[in-house]
Amino acid sequence: VREAVIEFKNAVAADPRSIEARFEFGTALMNAGDLRGAYQELVRVVDLKPDFMKARYQVATIHLMSRQIKEAKNQLEKLREQDRNAFETRYLAASIALAEQEPDKALNEMKEIVKQDPTNARIFVDIGQIYTSQKDYKLAEASYRQALQVDSKLGAARVALAQLYVTTGDQKKAEAELLEATQADPENDALLHALGYFYSSVHRLN
Repeated sequence: VREAVIEFKNAVAADPRSIEARFEFGTALMNAGDLRGAYQELVRVVDLKPDFMKARYQVATIHLMSRQIKEAKNQLEKLREQDRNAFETRYLAASIALAEQEPDKALNEMKEIVKQDPTNARIFVDIGQIYTSQKDYKLAEASYRQALQVDSKLGAARVALAQLYVTTGDQKKAEAELLEATQADPENDALLHALGYFYSSVHRLN
């Protein structure tokens, strides 16, 4: 992450007028946890190119992360003026709905995304997580399975399934999902950590 920040900072220094370089720099700062720096860069991008939807979406996301829902809604309205069916618009609307404790509204937005792009596996994971929070475990499991039908190597879906099975008391299924995930992507530290945490949790319970 630090290397990406340095790379794009240098790119901006080399060409201060490059909107793409400034966007990538802002995104790198955001990924590094520097929300203030990211916000400054991304707002600059939006000022230079108001129809840059990805940059506006990132600005709104920072507002949400800072619990500034009103400001995020302002950005949402501007996105809707550009394209109310764009991924950024729908996903931001869903994120705002979740922040306002309106999961059904968020589900509706995410289902619209699926209609437009049924190959977006991560959306199925997000939908499953909402169902899990509502304790609708059958629909949650079905959503995670849909994600894996689209992308069988999606570790986030396997981990979510494992967590679901732990919640419902099926440790064997949870272990199987995590093992399959780590075998598919053995270099993924997050998956290895999830598997290790699972085993340590089982050990404590026993």
